[in-house]
Amino acid sequence: MLASALLGYMTYRSNAQLALLRNDLERLQAENQALARVMEVVQSDRLRLIALGGTAEAPQSSGRVLWSPDAKKAVLYASGLPRPPAGKDYQLWVIEGQTPRSEGVFPVDEQGRAMHVLPEVPAPGNVGAFAVTLEPAGGVPQPTTAPVLVGAVPAQTN
Repeated sequence: MLASALLGYMTYRSNAQLALLRNDLERLQAENQALARVMEVVQSDRLRLIALGGTAEAPQSSGRVLWSPDAKKAVLYASGLPRPPAGKDYQLWVIEGQTPRSEGVFPVDEQGRAMHVLPEVPAPGNVGAFAVTLEPAGGVPQPTTAPVLVGAVPAQTN
């Protein structure tokens, strides 16, 4: 009886530890994929840097987008962002002409810093700006607030 209870307890503990290890492995795999995307952008032959400045909504904030137009990939780095209130997320937008297109929501750490790998950036001729807004948690199809960060894409000279 005691052996059976001990075996049951050990099995329970082993399963719990295995679940924790699986969670850690999934987190590390996701981080590894994000790092691989960052490296693809940084190693691009035609890397572009777009500066984003804080607006009246968050004047102390700044950011930059490292963008590989050839690979249609980019990474946002931001700092000085206030922690979003409960029920809100920061959302990144690529502005094509006058049309904003969501590039996802992202978290901010305790120091107000964020890194976000953009899923896919359109061709360079179509992108006029990058912007960040504070939106309802999970994001929205179109911006509902004024940007906290915004940066125009300068015309490319060849």
